[in-house]
Amino acid sequence: MDLTKTVVWLLLTLVLGVVLFLTLPDLELGVEVVGPSEEQWRLLEGLASIYVCVALYCAVAGELTGNVSQVDRLWSVIPAVYALYAAHFTAASSARVNLMAALVCVWAVRLTYNFGRRGGYSSWLPWRGEEDYRWEVP
Repeated sequence: MDLTKTVVWLLLTLVLGVVLFLTLPDLELGVEVVGPSEEQWRLLEGLASIYVCVALYCAVAGELTGNVSQVDRLWSVIPAVYALYAAHFTAASSARVNLMAALVCVWAVRLTYNFGRRGGYSSWLPWRGEEDYRWEVP
């Protein structure tokens, strides 16, 4: 599948998901559908804020340095940040959230170690370092 078809498919799937999310509470399913609580919306806003900050950092640092692989250093760490934020946000009151955060952190350590072992973190400075070893063109 070429890039254009992939982007169109992704956008259509995203639009369908948003439409379903917004219309689901209005459907007559014979059961009461409760929308997200105020606390869940605040959690989503916090996670979206983290996402926007990371995306802006990667975009600006990539443009300023000419090294557009800024996200390569962060891709294994960010899911752990999200999970820890969610665990902290729930005030560590949910055993399920704590377990999932712990599992995500263990997996993040594994991914980060493997990336670092291959030289991915030779320098944390955005203007230095290499792009992800998997993207090298032979």
